[in-house]
Amino acid sequence: MGKRSTIAYSSEDFIKKRHKKDDNDTKTDDDKSALKTYYCTCCSNPVLITDCNLFSLPRRRKDGSIILDRTKYVCRLRAKRERDNKTTAIRRDNGKSIEKQTRYYCGDVPVCYECNDESVKLYVLDGALRSFEKARKAGTNGKEKGNTTREVVELLPVPPCIRRGKGGKKLIISVRVIDRQEKCSVMDISAEKVSISATKKADAKESLEREVLEFLSETLKCRVAQLSVLVNDEEEETLKTCVAVTKEIACDVGESMSPETVFRALEKSRAAAAS
Repeated sequence: MGKRSTIAYSSEDFIKKRHKKDDNDTKTDDDKSALKTYYCTCCSNPVLITDCNLFSLPRRRKDGSIILDRTKYVCRLRAKRERDNKTTAIRRDNGKSIEKQTRYYCGDVPVCYECNDESVKLYVLDGALRSFEKARKAGTNGKEKGNTTREVVELLPVPPCIRRGKGGKKLIISVRVIDRQEKCSVMDISAEKVSISATKKADAKESLEREVLEFLSETLKCRVAQLSVLVNDEEEETLKTCVAVTKEIACDVGESMSPETVFRALEKSRAAAAS
């Protein structure tokens, strides 16, 4: 029996092979971009995963919808298609023509559609989706104009790195721990992970994990016994004076705490450490 091996890929490892372009086309930053998650503006649920910058794509003149060409970009859609394959008829050109739209919904809110039975292009409705990074930038600019920290935090959708586990009883936080720092704090929050600094060394595994769990216990206002490390740490990168390791931490808090609550607490802690 031959040997079997397993290879794991992350979104940062993913580079989509492009279709052949005309000689006049030039490469853009999107050609080497990682997968990005876009969220519903209304409920902050993840709706679309793609490898392009959605907001840099061309728009329809008729309604301002973003045009996503599925032959050029990854398009993983979590929105639900209209029931029974129903279509929505839209009058165009002052009633001279009828456009048939197959719409996709996040809950009861339409977020995108296909036009006239053409599935190659997906049209994302103007203002229907937002990105975590763009929302954070908007929040920072708003804070400079006088918004409070709470108002800035409320602008941000919950990133995928904070989610419900199977069964919904536990919350899972993907954490990147950087050892040998001056203090334990939230350094950054991205779609993929929460970066936390720790004073202990990575080779002192038990001490490092204990420090991170105690910090999260204080930040999330829960007991240390409710927190546990789910997977073994994995060396991510070796820096000059420190090592970054990745961990998944489970919060056994039942329904008393939501992903939104955890994210708001971590984001406030990050903002306080940065100020």
